[in-house]
Amino acid sequence: MTINDAMRALVAELLADDVPDPLVRPLTLALVWADLARHAGEPTPLDVAALLDAPVPLRRLRPAPK
Repeated sequence: MTINDAMRALVAELLADDVPDPLVRPLTLALVWADLARHAGEPTPLDVAALLDAPVPLRRLRPAPK
């Protein structure tokens, strides 16, 4: 599977889940990584899975820029 095939599959799934305009939606790199791994038949790396399972989004864990 190519990167383009995996990305097309991701967009198709988002559209099927009624996500409007998925190409302009913000997605975390962790979410994209996990989805690409799934489409490639590979396990999601543990550190990526931990971020996706975290109760607070990662961006909230970082201090606000000054």
